[in-house]
Amino acid sequence: MSTPNTTSLTRLFILTVLAAGIAEQFFIANGAFAQEAYHRLQLKHGGQYLDAAYCGKTITLNPCSDYQGGACQLWRFVPAGGGYFRIQLKNGGQYLDAAYCGKTITLNPGSDYEEGACQLWRKVSGSIH
Repeated sequence: MSTPNTTSLTRLFILTVLAAGIAEQFFIANGAFAQEAYHRLQLKHGGQYLDAAYCGKTITLNPCSDYQGGACQLWRFVPAGGGYFRIQLKNGGQYLDAAYCGKTITLNPGSDYEEGACQLWRKVSGSIH
């Protein structure tokens, strides 16, 4: 049995989401990217979580949710190749989607617009200045 590398467990990644023209960045621990595991994504400023309001298509921030047992705030990273991931909501299985690759973030069960690029996200390591 191998011991986890504590350096890799404490490294942070940044997920940048553009919503309504405002860039928001989510800090996620490196070890949080197991394909089958679901995670809450917390905004550093204010501590709120990425939330599909009432498990619908409206994406917002919410300090807490117990709707559907909290599944509207649970996400998993599904590898899509080339270092990109699709971010899937636990409740209903839809994916985080930049509608028509614009600034509106929503949920969509699948998209072939721009060959699916509107649902592809990548982890970017680094710090914010």
